[in-house]
Amino acid sequence: MVMKMFKYILLTLIGFSGGIVIGSAFIAVIVLLNIIPSLAKMSHTEKFINIYEKVMVLSVVVITLLDFFDVTLKINEIYLIPIGLIMGIFIGILAAALAEVINVVAVFERRVKIKDYIIYILIAIAIGKTVGSLIQWLVLER
Repeated sequence: MVMKMFKYILLTLIGFSGGIVIGSAFIAVIVLLNIIPSLAKMSHTEKFINIYEKVMVLSVVVITLLDFFDVTLKINEIYLIPIGLIMGIFIGILAAALAEVINVVAVFERRVKIKDYIIYILIAIAIGKTVGSLIQWLVLER
């Protein structure tokens, strides 16, 4: 009985510690690379940076709790299309902001000489993420 209790306490501490490490690493990447300000700058919504930060923290906490308590949302498949579209757009914009921060796009643009086509590449990335998410949720998750 004591060993079983010790095992559960140890597993709880390991899981909690892992969550703290992953969460800290995620926040470190977001803060050190100035992703939120870059995202706000790209979308011309600098005045909403405080809201972006609060929504990000709140969403991480809510999703963690939903995952921890194994909550399953029962929603109609038709609602997955706009949800997937919004999530795909967010991932595309976040990837663009990250690429902008670490200057990948600028280096790639100079080396390959695609200055006139860079907007199409970014749009293609966003659409690809959206379509991939929709395929995963609507086709593969069944």
